[in-house]
Amino acid sequence: MKKKWIAAISSVVLGCSTVMMPFASSFTVNAADTRSGFVTTNGTQFMLDGSTFYYAGTNNYYLNFKPKESVDAVLEDAAEMGLKVVRTWGNLDAGVKTDKVSDKGYTVFTDNVDGSGEKEGVYYQYFDADLGRPVVNEGEDGLQKLDYALYKAEQEGIKLLITFTNNWEAFGGMGQYVQWAKLAGENVSGHDDFYTNETIKGWYKDYIKTLLNHENVYTGVKYKDDPTIFSWELANEPRCESDAGCENNTVVKWATEMSAYVKSIDDNHMLAVGDEGFYNYGYNDFPEGDHKYVYHGSSGMDYLQLTSIPDIDFGTLHVYCDQWGLTKEQGEFWFKKHGEDTAAMNKPLIAEEFGWKDQGERADVYTDWFNIFEGNTYEGVEFAGTNYWMLASMDGGSLYQDYDGYTVYFRDYPKTNDARDVIMAHAERMNARNAQNSVSPKKADFDIVNPKDVTLQATIKLGSISGLQLDDTALTADTDYSISGTTVTISKNALQSLELGNHKVTLLTTEGAQPTALIRVYDSTAEEQSRSVIDDFESYADSKAVAAAYQQNSSGDSLTLSLDTEHVKNGKAALKYDYSVTDGGAGYCGATKNLGSADWTGFDGIRFWILSDGSNRETTFQFVDGAGAYWESVQKVTAEEGWTEVKIPFSDFYVQQWGTAAETPTLSGVKEFSLYTGQNGNPGTGVWYFDDIGLYHDGTVTVPDAEATETEATFDPQDPTDIIFTIITNGHVLTGITEDGNALQQGTDYAVNGSQFRFNRSYLETLTEGKHTLHVTFATCPDVVLTIQVLGQSGTTETTVTTTEETTTTETETTSSAADTTSEIASSESTTETVASTTETTAQTTASSSEVLGQVLYGDVNLDGRVDITDAVLLNKATAGVVTLNDTARQNADCDADGMTDTNDATVLLRFLVQIINNLPEMAE
Repeated sequence: MKKKWIAAISSVVLGCSTVMMPFASSFTVNAADTRSGFVTTNGTQFMLDGSTFYYAGTNNYYLNFKPKESVDAVLEDAAEMGLKVVRTWGNLDAGVKTDKVSDKGYTVFTDNVDGSGEKEGVYYQYFDADLGRPVVNEGEDGLQKLDYALYKAEQEGIKLLITFTNNWEAFGGMGQYVQWAKLAGENVSGHDDFYTNETIKGWYKDYIKTLLNHENVYTGVKYKDDPTIFSWELANEPRCESDAGCENNTVVKWATEMSAYVKSIDDNHMLAVGDEGFYNYGYNDFPEGDHKYVYHGSSGMDYLQLTSIPDIDFGTLHVYCDQWGLTKEQGEFWFKKHGEDTAAMNKPLIAEEFGWKDQGERADVYTDWFNIFEGNTYEGVEFAGTNYWMLASMDGGSLYQDYDGYTVYFRDYPKTNDARDVIMAHAERMNARNAQNSVSPKKADFDIVNPKDVTLQATIKLGSISGLQLDDTALTADTDYSISGTTVTISKNALQSLELGNHKVTLLTTEGAQPTALIRVYDSTAEEQSRSVIDDFESYADSKAVAAAYQQNSSGDSLTLSLDTEHVKNGKAALKYDYSVTDGGAGYCGATKNLGSADWTGFDGIRFWILSDGSNRETTFQFVDGAGAYWESVQKVTAEEGWTEVKIPFSDFYVQQWGTAAETPTLSGVKEFSLYTGQNGNPGTGVWYFDDIGLYHDGTVTVPDAEATETEATFDPQDPTDIIFTIITNGHVLTGITEDGNALQQGTDYAVNGSQFRFNRSYLETLTEGKHTLHVTFATCPDVVLTIQVLGQSGTTETTVTTTEETTTTETETTSSAADTTSEIASSESTTETVASTTETTAQTTASSSEVLGQVLYGDVNLDGRVDITDAVLLNKATAGVVTLNDTARQNADCDADGMTDTNDATVLLRFLVQIINNLPEMAE
């Protein structure tokens, strides 16, 4: 039905899909890899030469281009701190190489995405205009810089974690590949073509092949054979915002292809994606806490799928609470969830980048976080390694500047000394664990329905195994368990009678630590039964709880949902569905229950019991699958004799045109289900009862706008430095930045690194004295407005602003242009409403300005100059209290011209869009 289609659009416009790959659970852990000097994995742990390799480490991005003295300082400091792994960049990409030389003696490049392209004259790749492709520089001002970093790291007993490319413009990265492709005549338009353009993918593979086979001039060892390399990473912080919700799984497909390619050349080293750990839940499906964008897939990333790729050896997470809009506690839940999810995949996890900007709080925050990483906070959660952001040291006679505010130095620096001491204590504890007895995996599963022996692998550093303890009970050797070398096998007979839940196994030793592991005892039949229940209505306390669980379609007709204990098919309660589909209204009603990310795999269809009113009206069952496709099946139940069981095979559902195109439902990661009622030629009211909605064998999403933590900054020509704004994008895609109407050039005027927007000194020096307004524009939310005050030569400035005020009476016109409206939907403190006069005045002021409301275009809620379905979506969100409209948008939303914005306006707008009425506003007679 057309009206229901329009209402359902609001859900698909805002929804995100989750596609989860199944995790492979294994009870047996293979013997540790014996390749000398190379770090490998064994379950959730890293291993080095037969021992566990827990580590504390750091990041430093300039090891690949700085002079030897600066590299020495960083790595020597890291060794003094007890840090064992340093993460650094393995790319430095420039544009087109010319025959010109700068005044500093560096090669000049054109078409760079990052400033001058080179870093202090160093570059690893450049575009050869004659060859029409990038070329790798393996010389002294190229890869030999990385050669030295590896050579020095080996001397200091440190391993390097090296990325192949960067998501951000810094050091060229993905954006430079796309720029090269444009120069080569490829049909590319933006950053995300990096993942899909075949030419770019070929160049990326070529660079990897060259890098892995490059021979270090200091050691004579090829990179692929060098145990000083801890691991490779496909990219630093890959994102793909054009694939929000991972509907096309762009990054997953790319990472699967590229990881297989890397392993085909280098099977010595581990490999990770290098991602930040973003999840792909629906925005309101995040299982706990506040609904933050890092969980809802807007960046095109899916941690669960990416880390599950067979050639990816371990998981990574990044966190910057201040940049991401998270509290410290939400950051801690971020750690907990990744720890649990990665352990379920039986892979190690590292905290690869983390920082806390407040230097006064940093030491205390890191203390709590290190407790989590070391396994002291959450049961079954521990990290195999940590890399704080970041370590810097002496560079050219002074400490390297703390550009992003997260640096912790080893050298004496009062503001970071406390955090340094906490990090060093953490490093000491992590290193000490490698001299202890250990066991892996740290967590195993035991199914009482299909029981199998559980096998653990022990690493004994002190003493020998003297026994095994399960919870508080000592097990009997050769009966309950057996030991062969360092392999411990626990008999299924010893586990069969245990209660469901987690049980601790302790490996008893004659000396040293006595390591433990958790065994989760579960009933696969009971879990399957639980998985088959969509809603049996037994868990609700009252009708209020039912109403809270089901989101009613606000554009539909009246519907009341309540808990009923009189009309019940099974158990003690059922759903009472009291509906209205009378003439004159929408003609339908319905409600949706959010399922989070339900697993319906292995089932053949949906079943439910219904007690019908005999009206022969339509009962529509709808669900959103894991790929974001909407599936519907319309049923007509006429029986009045009693309860009727309805079974709908998945083959009887048909996909809806407003969702993702699909041929069959994706049954992993199902998002929601809905129950709708339609007239079917019989308008009126009625009551149905539903019970035991489930499976058988044979949320309105609101994404917060982007926001800046600070919106004003000052540039002093007497002391010129870059200006950095932190903008929490909440997953919205940046489309550009303008200053007083002029577009800025990304990579030249400014650079973006996550939430940090850096305006380059070279650009700032071109600005005249006074205030400059910059609009940071996003594809799906209002602009973020920044102001930069440029001081005069004396360090002060006074600005005189000429402001034109236009005040108009309210008009009821139905046409306008986008230029007559403001692009900001959210309310702004700088907007002042002025209505009632038709005069125009000009005044000289030194402090304030007034923005005047334009003429009313009824129905144009998003202020784009036209009236369409997106306005209906936004108006529904506004009436639900999910978003706030500014004054202009609120006037346009008043579709019945009664001076208020409410659900009646949404109904009027809907009537206009489906051509029931021909003009807006529709005023009451």
